[in-house]
Amino acid sequence: MVHHSKAGNLKNSRLLSAVFLQRNIWAAAFGGVAAADMIGLYVFKPLTAINSAIVGSQRLAAVHLRLLEQLNTCNQFENLKERIDCQTTVWDTVQKELAALSN
Repeated sequence: MVHHSKAGNLKNSRLLSAVFLQRNIWAAAFGGVAAADMIGLYVFKPLTAINSAIVGSQRLAAVHLRLLEQLNTCNQFENLKERIDCQTTVWDTVQKELAALSN
């Protein structure tokens, strides 16, 4: 005599429903991954990289703008030694900022 439990029949019907009727809720209940989930993973990775590149380029543009402004300020010194000292300080600062950006 074979006994079929209601829980076993329900589980089998859910599995068949997920496989043959393509009901995503049951596939998710059984640990399945929908195609949309896989597509989302492939779309999300490049978007993260693009966002990171945009942020990096904006930071680099800000460093460049600050460099131009500071060098223009240095050019206002009439004394050559003061101008060179100012430019040296600016370049040292920019190098530190660029090193921080690369990390």
